[in-house]
Amino acid sequence: MLKNKLKLSICIFAIICLITSICLATDSNNDIATISANSQEAVPTSMEGGDPVETTSPADVRYSDLYVSDKETTISNTIIGNAYASVATLNIAPESQNSSTNTVISGNVFATAATVNIKSDVTYSDETDKDGFQKITSINKSVVIGGNVFVTANKFVLDPGVKINGDLFICANEIVLSKNAVIYGNIYAVCNKMDLNCQVSGDLYTSCKNFNMNYYGFVYRDLHINSDTATIGGYAYRNLFIDANNIVTTSNFICSKDLTVENADKFVFSGKVQGNVTVKSSQIEFKTEEDGKAIDCKISGDFNYTSKNEIEVSKDIVIGNSNFTKYTSPTPNPLKNIGKFLINILYSLIYTIVIYWVVKKLMPNFFSKFSNITTKSMLINLAIGLGILILVPIICIVLCITGIGATLGIVLALIYVILLLIASPIFAILITEYIKKTSKLTINSFALLVIVTIILQLLFKISFVGSILSFLATLTAIGNTCVLALKKK
Repeated sequence: MLKNKLKLSICIFAIICLITSICLATDSNNDIATISANSQEAVPTSMEGGDPVETTSPADVRYSDLYVSDKETTISNTIIGNAYASVATLNIAPESQNSSTNTVISGNVFATAATVNIKSDVTYSDETDKDGFQKITSINKSVVIGGNVFVTANKFVLDPGVKINGDLFICANEIVLSKNAVIYGNIYAVCNKMDLNCQVSGDLYTSCKNFNMNYYGFVYRDLHINSDTATIGGYAYRNLFIDANNIVTTSNFICSKDLTVENADKFVFSGKVQGNVTVKSSQIEFKTEEDGKAIDCKISGDFNYTSKNEIEVSKDIVIGNSNFTKYTSPTPNPLKNIGKFLINILYSLIYTIVIYWVVKKLMPNFFSKFSNITTKSMLINLAIGLGILILVPIICIVLCITGIGATLGIVLALIYVILLLIASPIFAILITEYIKKTSKLTINSFALLVIVTIILQLLFKISFVGSILSFLATLTAIGNTCVLALKKK
């Protein structure tokens, strides 16, 4: 379940990055480096005793989208709209000359940069917390983003007090989400290193190399983590699902519901889980002491674990039942691979049949145009398909850059994607009609389509050669579809 959700979130993130790259290409000449403004929004109350900050009426507000493209840019005005940035360094920060106002962006933020900093003005005390960081006395002013934040960067830093009312979609080398920052939506993150110390009202989905969450971290819904190493403290208000090589939960870790470790080499547990714990790990340890002092280490529900060796679990640690399953290394199962192969062919067959009936229902005259197909026309259309595959993305980008043709560019891009998705079924239909025309077979068209689809899928599975055949089939299908769609009956 965890891997499927992570795959889904990464696919969604990839689509969003594609849309963002198109958006960032528009109006980049309207560069505005630094603008000052006020806001009526207040920052959240500090978890360490800080008071909310009153704000004044806005004095300098931009009532349109902001586009910036420069080496280093600072945005500090209120924007009633979206912010688009393609820069080396992006800073979103409150105006330094006014000590009582926040910076507000009512819409979404789209940013591609080496470094992205969303800053705040914070007063720190001389005291330090147990991690050695200075405690916060007050948050004087900060940044409030009303929509979603889409970022691709080398480093992304969210300062204390910053509020994001929507979701955070981010791909970065390093992500730092500071304590007292608040994200009211979900986090979808792909990164090398992530430090999560903020409050998250939604879910967390992340695939990273190193994941760290300290006792300031608070996730109100579920955590889905896929990483190499993970150190987890703080509060998981619902469930935690994790797949990592090395996992450590600290003594200040609290999980209100269930903890599931889907796969790990080593799992070291301390803290509190109020539900059940299910673990699959070759090595499991319970840590009950730290620096000679007893620390929290308790599971209120059942402890179901799969490991190499059975361990002695104290009733002081697990209140419920402990259930052991011997860990065995998975052995290759050839029948499983055959099963997956057959299922893939079945999916392709169903997909082709669905496309066949949809096209036949919505465009009944489309199939009648196949009667003029020849070997020569198919080769010509293969070349046309290659041209479309290369030229259409370029045309879409040019249309979006001009601004005037942005809508047309988006529509053309959608048609292009649809053509790619239906290329394989269309090629199967094309070959079926070609066989009917050039042979004297009396077999039913639908039955012939099923046979052709299965044969094509078998050919496409051949190593190396199959990839080439699949690519040529896609080009031929795209070319023929476009030519036949424009051709009069």
